[in-house]
Amino acid sequence: MKVARSEGGAWAPPPVRVLVAAPAPSLTAGLAALVRDSGFKVVAERRKIDEPSALDTVDVAVVAAGTVIAIDAFPVGAPGVVVVGIDRAIEDLLAGDGTRAVGVVPADASVTTLGAAIAAVAAGLSARPPDMPKSAGFGDDGFRHATPRNGADDGIEEPIDAEPLTAREAEVLELLAQGLSNRAIAARLDISEHTVKFHLASIFGKLGATTRTGAVRRALRRGLIDL
Repeated sequence: MKVARSEGGAWAPPPVRVLVAAPAPSLTAGLAALVRDSGFKVVAERRKIDEPSALDTVDVAVVAAGTVIAIDAFPVGAPGVVVVGIDRAIEDLLAGDGTRAVGVVPADASVTTLGAAIAAVAAGLSARPPDMPKSAGFGDDGFRHATPRNGADDGIEEPIDAEPLTAREAEVLELLAQGLSNRAIAARLDISEHTVKFHLASIFGKLGATTRTGAVRRALRRGLIDL
């Protein structure tokens, strides 16, 4: 995977590339501005998504409610999608076969919420805020597993009566969900990396996960963290 050098000289992954689509030019421009403000790179703006080639150089598609899309444009392995606003037709169409990550945020979502949703979908997670109306494509619990694009999954059953997380474990989990490394988590919380590893081991055990992605996915489903 290609990497890029940050201002501090450390190596970092390339930015998430986002396609923005909305039914009207003004909506597209406004949504694209929000995506940029949330720290992501907008590589294309469209009024509809009707062919796979539109997603060739994209990591995540951000689609406003009412946008015309074609399911043929989203074959297996296609980028995940963040739907902005309630559009059950789009959600069900995209989430129906469970092969891609689909996130949903309110039409008036803040920059922080939108950015968190894009980051989650880029990591292969499907989720929606718990207070948003549910659609059939996401099941009764408002969450549907997607097949992570990197193929990572924990592959084991989630514990039924899991022990609650401690306050410190909750802090570590929140930073983990933001994509921070063990070293960055340690610096943020002013603890050692060894202590971070200890907390992560406990978190994984309580959530029944064996990977960082799996832990975040299960935490989202249980409402332990928010988008």
